Amino acid sequence: MATSPIRWSQIKPLFEATVELPAAAREPLIAAAALDAEALAELRSLLAHHLLAQAASGPLQPEVVLGLAGAHDLLARAKAP
Repeated sequence: MATSPIRWSQIKPLFEATVELPAAAREPLIAAAALDAEALAELRSLLAHHLLAQAASGPLQPEVVLGLAGAHDLLARAKAP
């Protein structure tokens, strides 16, 4: 899915603000942003892929395992109608 410059300008600040947060802290910020369905799916996909990349780059510490669970949840939400 190609992201237009306008859509990226909506998604990028929220991605940067939430990427390092745990899911419980991230979700209220995402909900408050009131993104349309396509932008929300793109954001969740980006966050999930970031978590997966982190997991692939190092040993499986507890926070990485939790991140993988979060990535699975984010990918499932990104694909939901």
